[in-house]
Amino acid sequence: MGLDSPLWSEIEATSLAPGSAERAPDRQHPRIEAEILPLDPELDSPQTSHVHTVPCVLCGYSAPLDPCPHCGGQAQGPSLSGAPPGRATEVWTGLRAVPQGLGILLRGPGLKRCLIPPFLITCVVALLVFTFWVGPAVDWFFALAEATGEDLPWWKRALGAIADSWLFGWLHNISWFVAWVLTIWLTFTLIYEAIAGPFLDEIQGRIEARWFGHDPMEDKDRPVDLPVAVCAKRTAQFGVPGLALGAITFWSAQGWAVLLALPVAAAPLLVAGRLDPEYGKWLAWAAGRELALLWTSVKIALFTGTVMLLFIWLPWVPLIGPPLYMALSGFSLALGLLDIPFSRRGWGGRQRMAFLGAHLPAFAAYGVVGSFLVGIPIFGPLLAVPLLSIGGQWLVVRLNKTGLRQRALAKTTNG
Repeated sequence: MGLDSPLWSEIEATSLAPGSAERAPDRQHPRIEAEILPLDPELDSPQTSHVHTVPCVLCGYSAPLDPCPHCGGQAQGPSLSGAPPGRATEVWTGLRAVPQGLGILLRGPGLKRCLIPPFLITCVVALLVFTFWVGPAVDWFFALAEATGEDLPWWKRALGAIADSWLFGWLHNISWFVAWVLTIWLTFTLIYEAIAGPFLDEIQGRIEARWFGHDPMEDKDRPVDLPVAVCAKRTAQFGVPGLALGAITFWSAQGWAVLLALPVAAAPLLVAGRLDPEYGKWLAWAAGRELALLWTSVKIALFTGTVMLLFIWLPWVPLIGPPLYMALSGFSLALGLLDIPFSRRGWGGRQRMAFLGAHLPAFAAYGVVGSFLVGIPIFGPLLAVPLLSIGGQWLVVRLNKTGLRQRALAKTTNG
């Protein structure tokens, strides 16, 4: 169960700073001027059947009527005060997003520990990737420099010539370091973001609880009124033995039988859900939220991985290729991580594209910062995912959403 679950949120509720759950009554968001969105005949057509969220001009959550039930048009924090940036200052706002994310992460109580589980899991994955894939692949690549013979395939001869060049010849002396850098870069730009989705959602929920007085996603569509303390106790009673049984099954099984570990681990919880239908409804709801968040993070990883695969040839361009490839992966990672705040707000694909198009300078600047961040050796990939996630969340809240709201209201009015 991820840290974004209702169970974990209840247990960790005390981690918010005292008084942070109270909305500041004196922080009224100023009037927001309408933005100009590019026309989209299909999006604007009243005949389209797609249901769009009517976003609040401040928090972005669904608010067909004023005042917004989620934020009340108010927000705590000096970074959210004042009118949204205009066209002339959107680039500067985009450049500020990642530093704002760093400041929020460092100052926010209970945020940094949410990153520990996905970090540790990714470190284990990185060790396995280095041992069984990247390490041997790097050794194989540099061994091509010494391979000779006319019977070698043309592509091996080409790679051998590259490996024997002056630049890669020098890197051969520190091949283990090259292998570790590649491992960290790959795992913390792809695997980490795929694992961290539920934890990043928990972080964004805590941040918005401090901004708006409560997490707008907390207990959304909760099907039962069963106390969360009861759900926590029951989950611990049945979940811990289930995990133990799953671990025993995984380590003792042979071949395909290891796949039985997951259903064995879940079996006690399923039995508890059958014995208590109210708990079963809560369990299904919580599991559905977890899977939805995990799927969101997997989609982000797939998007970034697809871009990296399309430009896999770029690192072989001498001198400028590797840094350009890292910059491209950082840019795609930054844009992909916007899916978390968009998904929390229930924005459809067309709304997302309209919002990105309306604020293209801000998001382009934000992506450029992500490119430089991922390109920092060792520490860049480690910091990129959380900082880009929080920075993107801040940017979505900070930018003007009046035009998006007006369009959604017009669609609702026209049927």
